[in-house]
Amino acid sequence: QGIFPRVGVSKIATMINALVDMEYFTEEEEQEIFEHSVCLVLHEIEKALPDTVIRLIIEADDEDGVDDDLAATLNERLLDYVTKEVSLPYLDYTDEARVMAAVCAVIVESMKKGRHFDEVVEPVNSGELIIDVFVKGAVGIFDS
Repeated sequence: QGIFPRVGVSKIATMINALVDMEYFTEEEEQEIFEHSVCLVLHEIEKALPDTVIRLIIEADDEDGVDDDLAATLNERLLDYVTKEVSLPYLDYTDEARVMAAVCAVIVESMKKGRHFDEVVEPVNSGELIIDVFVKGAVGIFDS
């Protein structure tokens, strides 16, 4: 499973599932699909980041963390990396891009000062972040 708590994986997947409807699958099956997708993306992120950065994601406090400018750069770089390294062939290209962008957005948000993964994955804290990813996707940000 990796270093990211299972409950956090489930919460990210639940937020994605609330915004994506897959034909032919029940909500429970969709949840399983998105949890699997989130795990694959997080596993690749975990492989790419050094322990110091992982600790920042999981344990950041008011003293530690990156500012918004660095976060934007990190998000772009992380998303580029994940896009090259992960394939989710059971999703269409748009949903694949949205899942990857949503997970990267949560990870980078967790790196910011005063934030950490367990807090960021709470729907009250990340719902807006995930919706923003999906709105950007809807207007063509992920089209290449």
